[in-house]
Amino acid sequence: MRIKRGFPAAPAVAFLLAVALAFSQTVAVSGAVYERRFSYFPQESVTVRIDGSRFFVENLPARADFDYGCIEFFTPTGKSVKEEWTVRSDDADMSVDMSGLSDGLYTATFYRSSELWSTYTSYFSDNDVQLRVQNGEASLVTPIMYERNERFHNAGRKDIAALSAYLGPTYEIQSDDPAVRSLAAALTEGLADDYDKALAIHDWVAGNIYYDHDEAAAGTGTRYEGKTALGALRLGRAVCEGYAKMTAALLRAAGIPAKFVYGYALGIDGNEWPSDTPEDALGPDDSNHAWNEAFIDGRWVIIDATWDSGNHYEQGRKTASDGVLTHRYFDAALEAFAADHATTDPEWELWWLPSAAPVPAGSFAGSVFVDGVLTVSGVYNIDGSNYFKLRDLASMLANSDLAFGVGWDEASKTVSIRTDEPYAPEGTELAGGAGTNGMAVLPEMTVEIDGKAVYLEVYNINGSNYFKLRDMAARIGFSVDYDATARTVLIRTETAVPAQTSEQAPRT
Repeated sequence: MRIKRGFPAAPAVAFLLAVALAFSQTVAVSGAVYERRFSYFPQESVTVRIDGSRFFVENLPARADFDYGCIEFFTPTGKSVKEEWTVRSDDADMSVDMSGLSDGLYTATFYRSSELWSTYTSYFSDNDVQLRVQNGEASLVTPIMYERNERFHNAGRKDIAALSAYLGPTYEIQSDDPAVRSLAAALTEGLADDYDKALAIHDWVAGNIYYDHDEAAAGTGTRYEGKTALGALRLGRAVCEGYAKMTAALLRAAGIPAKFVYGYALGIDGNEWPSDTPEDALGPDDSNHAWNEAFIDGRWVIIDATWDSGNHYEQGRKTASDGVLTHRYFDAALEAFAADHATTDPEWELWWLPSAAPVPAGSFAGSVFVDGVLTVSGVYNIDGSNYFKLRDLASMLANSDLAFGVGWDEASKTVSIRTDEPYAPEGTELAGGAGTNGMAVLPEMTVEIDGKAVYLEVYNINGSNYFKLRDMAARIGFSVDYDATARTVLIRTETAVPAQTSEQAPRT
């Protein structure tokens, strides 16, 4: 982060507002248009755009600290070649003229403030936004780590076994600890949407944990308590590892699969990558930073609470308590994120997390009624919850308004559920009771609803996949009751409840 003193030259002050207004009214559009956004978070989706000879910073948050700005261009050697002070337009953007920049490579820095005569804080700087001027035309430069990050990110596992692993506690991500679970419940109380829950957790971590510069300088390593979720919670301070483990623990406690990601970030050990060749630049052990990815609405959402926090702890005391500085790194856009973050090994947890041990599955000896009609179905009970074969359940609802289609793709090991298609029976449905007790294991398959990957509790028992009934009820929209005295499951489609939707990606 850079600081700039807001003292425009005296003659400029008198006509600053008029000039800025004129810019917003007389922008000349010529040449190609290049655009990059920093985050998908709707309230802070700041975007940079090059349109002809003008450089825009758009979609500015509706906050006072984005009312005034300064946009400055630097050469690769750090020489400032152009600087313009500006104000937010009625269209929530700022723009400057790039005329006069000769052919070459530049970096852009954007400073913002709530007052004209004040201290300005950078929103992006260093290598965050690079542009190239060639033959008089300016364009944005794609970060060299973008393709590498994109490949890792898109290959992130979404199968049931992996998502289950990303819900479980570890030695340093203590998501099952009563204090963590209590805090997660308090932070997400009244929130039904996983995206809003993740935002509340991000804001609490970024706003309440202090970055421990003393530890970062001393480097005591594993002896430092603030590198664990519980340690960060107890101390109230941490380094990036503690921020990320605290975030992961709270997300998992709230029922959201979350990764703890090791990577390399610029600005910690310098502003240059170890190599200009992305594939040779970083190995699994070349990490100096950590962040998170949360599985929400069928996609992995990037979260770096450390870099959104304005809290600092130095020389044994809190030196800054600015709370949540920005949401630039909540639901970060992959291309902008790659300007200063590179993933080293995104699925490293799955290498050492043991495969989930089989769990006992008891044959359910009760009755199942669908809209008052007795139905024969094989049902298992696991840890107090009932699990149904997916095709049995689809067959039960086939003649209702909640009918859904079922498909299987062998190549990708994906079960697809389509709520806009009727069910096509195979002839194997509703074949009878579950029979004897069995052992249930997590399947390595992905489940999609209407084309979006989702997390549902699914077990494979004796070669067949069984879905948790209440998970399906929440997704499809039917209601479920259980009469313990009569040992009867009651499924109703007439009193359907609004189904959870996975149509949330990415938010704009």
